[in-house]
Amino acid sequence: MNHILLIGRLGQDPEGNYTDLGKAYANFSLATNDRWTDQSGQKQERTEWTRIVLWGRTAEIAMQYLKKGSKIAIQGSLRTRTFTGKDGVEKKITEVVGNNLEMLDSNGNGGGRPEGERTPVDRPAPVRDKVDKPTPTTAVKTEQRPASSDSPFSDDEEMFPEF
Repeated sequence: MNHILLIGRLGQDPEGNYTDLGKAYANFSLATNDRWTDQSGQKQERTEWTRIVLWGRTAEIAMQYLKKGSKIAIQGSLRTRTFTGKDGVEKKITEVVGNNLEMLDSNGNGGGRPEGERTPVDRPAPVRDKVDKPTPTTAVKTEQRPASSDSPFSDDEEMFPEF
């Protein structure tokens, strides 16, 4: 089973566009923290950066409502793909292709801004998997990623920043 669930904060605003066939895509980095106490009693913390890719309506919602610092939960699967960089060297990248996104910011505006910075008209309406069961978070199901020949990503190193 290839299933992953991450809760973290966006490291940058989502970037995305539409494929030639009109399918929306978005990608961003997600920071997740791991905290523990080592054998000597010292508190330790490590941040992991994970590349997230979204497709379809979920990508559109991410581009519209999420921003750097937004707290989200993302469910999806790991995918590794190969590309040739500008230097002609073949490279691999592993990313999470999300199929369920939940916005976890308590003020519901997609980020860390104070509630007063948005007008009620700007606030996103909740998008739920089940209409009859309201939840305090916003959940969105995505469509599956199209075949690799329809990939919106160029073989450009700049799409894969070093973290």
